[in-house]
This record gives sequence, structure tokens and C-alpha cells, in this order.
Amino acid sequence: MGIQVRAGLGAAMAAALLLISACGEANPGDDGVTDEAGAEEPTESAPAPELPAFDPPTKFDAAAPAAMPAEASDSKVSIGGTNILPLPVALSGTTAFVASVNRLQVVDAITGEVLTTVEPELAAANQPGIGVFVGSNPTEAPLVAEVDGTAMVLVPFVVDREAAGTEAPGRALELIAVDAATFEPAFTATIDLADWADDSYNSVNAVALAHSEGVVAVEVSGGGSQTIGIDLATREAVWTRDFGVDVVAGDTLVGWPVQGSTGIEEGIAGLSVKDGEPKWQGNMDYDGHGLKPAGPKFFVSIKDETLSYTEDVFNIVDAATGTVVDSGVGDYALIDCLYDGAETTTCFRRGEDWAGAFDAATGEWLWSLPDEAGSRIAPMVTTVWHGAVYGLTENGPVVLDARTGADLEVAPGAAPYLVNEYVGIAADEASGGVAAFPATA
Repeated sequence: MGIQVRAGLGAAMAAALLLISACGEANPGDDGVTDEAGAEEPTESAPAPELPAFDPPTKFDAAAPAAMPAEASDSKVSIGGTNILPLPVALSGTTAFVASVNRLQVVDAITGEVLTTVEPELAAANQPGIGVFVGSNPTEAPLVAEVDGTAMVLVPFVVDREAAGTEAPGRALELIAVDAATFEPAFTATIDLADWADDSYNSVNAVALAHSEGVVAVEVSGGGSQTIGIDLATREAVWTRDFGVDVVAGDTLVGWPVQGSTGIEEGIAGLSVKDGEPKWQGNMDYDGHGLKPAGPKFFVSIKDETLSYTEDVFNIVDAATGTVVDSGVGDYALIDCLYDGAETTTCFRRGEDWAGAFDAATGEWLWSLPDEAGSRIAPMVTTVWHGAVYGLTENGPVVLDARTGADLEVAPGAAPYLVNEYVGIAADEASGGVAAFPATA
């Protein structure tokens, strides 16, 4: 392994940080036609964004925050920002789609105005509450995916189905597809859930994980764990597995079968999004601190090999085969990884003590901080996107080049938790939550 994390570095509070790579990829106005003068004309259904686009942005207007609804950050960021979970927000152009357990808010990321709200047809099984601790809110970001040539926001809800005739009441999954340009619901799929969801004392939550070849995988958890493949053409479940997903890598779901379930051996497995069939299974080599996302080809597994606080095995694993392509031993405790949606996976530990990056196609390590000379420190990474690493240091926000680790911008104005070419969503002192800051460079 080309880069080692030096033992003895202080570990900060950490949390699993998954970024839905689809966020920001489907942008209203990108499908315009070009006239003879070369100017891009917006389509009727997708007005051109009012902000200039920067891919990736390196500066944000700190004086022009558009406050997001409280649900955008509830229980996701600690005071001081040292503990961060992914926001339940997807960006598409200059629109933010903010999910909660009982509704989807469509927000203008320039003004902060809530444009519309989408609610499930059946009664939501959960109601939002103000969480005290980071992680107490289970809601994750909706999934932005192209469905029959149209950008759709796929948002799942756990709902209560009332008794009717001889049919007993129970819990169901309601998946709503919302047009990312018009904000209108396009269709709804309703799927009955397993019996454990009816009887669970825990809050039952649903997350849209991935879309492949017309099938979307949705995980339902809380007192049990079930992953369901829903055909978006027929609106029906085409496969169901008692399986908990840790990471998504391309069209592969990597995780663990529920203890006692049939059809999958014990140990980690990689399932196909399209049909739920195992691509590989039964490997027990990757248990330990957990699995981390690393792009469309790889995932990362960190395992406590020696029961030592400073020696862990860091594996880069081919998600399609379960084969380890690179491995190294070092102090890898409390490390998370993020794929930038382009070429690079950045791994980091909270608290400004280590960050490094490897090529998302080859697994080759590119750089790490702090450097051997001790002349540069590591930032506390907040997110990554399209070749840029965003973070905080004791000197303020910073943007690094994801391929080299060099400083791209030392005064970006914000350290976003979520970003696309128009805005960055970052901490907002005025509201105490998060706000969208327009990109300026």
C-alpha cells in the first residue's frame, strides 16, 4: 500500500459519511438547445439557472446565504462540526430536495423559498422530531436518477396501510418519483413490507440506495433489515432480500445478510441492484470497523487485525468480485471515505489529523496529509466533488485539489457539506442550521 496513516495521531469523533453521488448530476437547464449564435436556450420545462456554473466551485458568497429548512440538518451536524452525517438533501441545479420521514420539500437554493411539498398518499408511519444527538434522525438524501430520459427524484416513505375488508392493517413502502424539473410527482409505487415492520418497536426507515437498468434498490430497516428491488416501469417489487446494505459501488450493493436468512451465506456479500442476486458472497475477511464507499468500482474495508489500537488493515476491494486490490496496515481507526463523482476517492479522519486520496479507477494512492516534512496539515474534510476536496482547518475553510492534495483556494468563504456547480450547502451561523451559499468561482 503506497500511503500509510501514521500511528499515534489523535482520533476525533467520527460518523459514517455517505454521499449520494447522484446529487448535483441532474441539473435543470442542462438539456437546452443551441442556436446559430451558440447561446444555450433553456427548455420550456427546465428554466436556465440564474447562477453561473463552476465545476467544481472553489469560492462561495458568504454574505448571501439562503437558509434551508430545519429538516436539512436536524441531527446531522454536531456543534463545532466535528461530527457530520450526510445531509438528507439532494441538489439538482439550483433546487434542493430536502427529505424527512413524512414529506419532501422542494427548495429554491438561491432564495431559500420552499417551492412545493410532496407527501405520501398514505399516512406516514413516522413523524419528525427535533433530535438531540447526531444520528438520531434516520432520514437520508433522496436519490436523483435518470428514468426514461427524465431526471427523477426518488424518495421513499414508510407508511401505514389501513385495514380494508379482510385485509389487515400493516406497514408499506411508498416510493414517489418526482420530476426534478417540474417538481410534479410522476408516479408512486407501494410495496407491502415484511411482518417485522408491522410489529417493530423501533422506528422503521427507508432509504433509496441505487438505480440500475430500470430497477431502484430501497433498504428498509429498524427492528429488521430488508432490501427491495422495485421495477420503475411496473411499480412492483422484482426482488427482496433480508440484507443490510453498508455501501453502494456502481451497480453493486455491499453488505450483510440478516442472521438466519436464507439464500445468502454468512459473511459480507455483493448483490446486483438489478436482480438482487449475489455477485460474490460468504467472505468474512472484511469485518471490523466497517465498510466505506469508494466510488463505482471499489469499496474500502477497515479491519482490526491485531486487536491493537494503532494497527488496522485497510483494504481496497473490487466491488464486483470481492477481490482485495490493495492492502496496508496502520492507524486507520475512525476513518471515512468519499468518492468525488469523477476520478478520486478521499479518505480522512475527523479533527484535522489525516487525509489522503487514491485513484477511483486503479486504487493507486495519490497523496496524504500531513506531509512528512510537517509543513502542511490535514483539513477536516466536509465533502468532495468533481476533483475538489472541501474542508476546514484552524486557518479557516479550504479547498484542495483531489488529485494532488495541493491548495486550490485558501479563502473559499464556506466549507460545504454538499455541493454542486451552483451552490454549496454549509453551516449557517444565523439560522443555526445550514444554508445554500452561491458559488462565485
